[in-house]
Amino acid sequence: MTPLEALWDDQAEWSQRTFGSDAERGPVGPIRHLALECAEVEEAWEQWRETSCGGPAMKSMRDNLRTELADCLLLLMDASRRAGVNLDTLVAAAIDKHQRNKARKWPVSTGDTHES
Repeated sequence: MTPLEALWDDQAEWSQRTFGSDAERGPVGPIRHLALECAEVEEAWEQWRETSCGGPAMKSMRDNLRTELADCLLLLMDASRRAGVNLDTLVAAAIDKHQRNKARKWPVSTGDTHES
């Protein structure tokens, strides 16, 4: 079992015990929470990027950014599972979507924003 598979299984068990089974709750709650966490990632990134002090303060902000990104991963996993999409299917869909994205013509970046 890979670390990602172990995390998927452990998160699934904990989430269902804590928030209700997949049959009782669908993906909407985690999706709405994910939207909030994405905003927190953006805020953490801005704080980290604007920090020029270095040292422990910068490490703390980098750690906060990693934690917020991890929150997003966990919520995406939870929403996927609650929607009936298992890890293998999610990864296969991500690989397929990545290939389609690579084949698209993307606008030239004008900074640290992305609009598609």
